[in-house]
Amino acid sequence: MSENRILACNSLLEHWKLSGVTEGDVLLIHSGISRLLKKVYRDFNIFLTVEEIFNSLRDAVGISGTLVFPKVNFLF
Repeated sequence: MSENRILACNSLLEHWKLSGVTEGDVLLIHSGISRLLKKVYRDFNIFLTVEEIFNSLRDAVGISGTLVFPKVNFLF
């Protein structure tokens, strides 16, 4: 992993923490978040993967936290 990617992942983790995410939290993540984050970092010529975004969220909530990714179609 390049140094820029490592810095981007660490930056993303810091953003979660600054947003108030702490270890043990339960986060409900909308499935469209990866597109938004990829675009923001792409503007800085950094191309994050979904796995890197997921890992930063997982690291933010720690082993006692929970990540929830609903799979719902709101077209009903």
